[in-house]
Amino acid sequence: MAHALNLRASAYFRQQDYTHALEDANESIALDPTIGSAYMGRGYIYLETKQWADALADFDKAIELDNKSALPYLGRATAYVRLNQPDLALADYKQSIALDPNQADAATINGAIAQLEKDLGK
Repeated sequence: MAHALNLRASAYFRQQDYTHALEDANESIALDPTIGSAYMGRGYIYLETKQWADALADFDKAIELDNKSALPYLGRATAYVRLNQPDLALADYKQSIALDPNQADAATINGAIAQLEKDLGK
């Protein structure tokens, strides 16, 4: 049931129905708190609703449960940018690329890395 709710939360997210997506993500996590993708999905919902600290906490948990997936690092990097923590954002953008150099957003991520390095004088 938890996996089904997580999938439905993803469908709601794609439809930009963040209220229902959040409800299903919360229920999925309550039923099975070991599903890293549920935390990751909820983290992206929080990003879309500008709840940066909540997003960060969920991406942290998603990474704790599965540190081999690039997507939670990408989400966490975005949260760090919004929270004005560019050094941490840079590290997570780099980790995201290291884990999946061929991801669809690789060019955008590499652009963000270059801009952050320039801004930080690295």
